[in-house]
Amino acid sequence: MPNETPKNFRRNRQDDLREELLAAMIEYRGSDLMEATIAACAIIAHADGNVAMVERVRMIHMMHTDPLLAMFPRETVLQEFETHTRAYEADYGKALQEATRLIMKIAGREKYSKIVLNACLLITAADGRVDPRELDAISLVRDALTPEPHPGSVPAQPDMQLPTP
Repeated sequence: MPNETPKNFRRNRQDDLREELLAAMIEYRGSDLMEATIAACAIIAHADGNVAMVERVRMIHMMHTDPLLAMFPRETVLQEFETHTRAYEADYGKALQEATRLIMKIAGREKYSKIVLNACLLITAADGRVDPRELDAISLVRDALTPEPHPGSVPAQPDMQLPTP
């Protein structure tokens, strides 16, 4: 701009940098939320030993209807879920540890925790039946999202195990 003073230039540049930083923070936090949500859905879907197609469909639908998650492309969500699926097929225990670690990254963020737990409930009910192992998996996810465990529960650790399906 021809009439821009050095002071105005610095102020405009600072505003631009502030906007870039805010966008990066939103993207970073959103990425944590996406990873945690998919990891939690994978825990639930794999808990009963059978990943039903309807569970994948419900997860995709939920990811595209939630305002905080809708920014992620469908392909990205599916690729992330498939990565978890391959990991569960290779080593159930290690996959569960990694999924729990991803969920714990958003522990204590109440709004994010609600989104993740709602996703878990949708996945649990997706195939029309609730397996007791899925309820155990929801408890694991809830504990991983809780910075301070509920009375009588064991704090989630990345190495916690659910019974192998």
